[in-house]
Amino acid sequence: MATIPPQEHILLDLTCPHCQRMNLLAVVPTPGASTYVERAVECAHCKKTWEASIPGTVEAGPFPK
Repeated sequence: MATIPPQEHILLDLTCPHCQRMNLLAVVPTPGASTYVERAVECAHCKKTWEASIPGTVEAGPFPK
């Protein structure tokens, strides 16, 4: 039986513009291009959302840091 290797991800530290606290986000980078996409992120602390430039798809998070 073949196993599927886990996707490579990077960890990003994001500061919430509302409460100024750090959030940790796991992102799978888009292969080939260094394109950043605006995505809505909800703060793990204050639960408010903001638009952040992210270089791929969100795998997990945000987590409080």
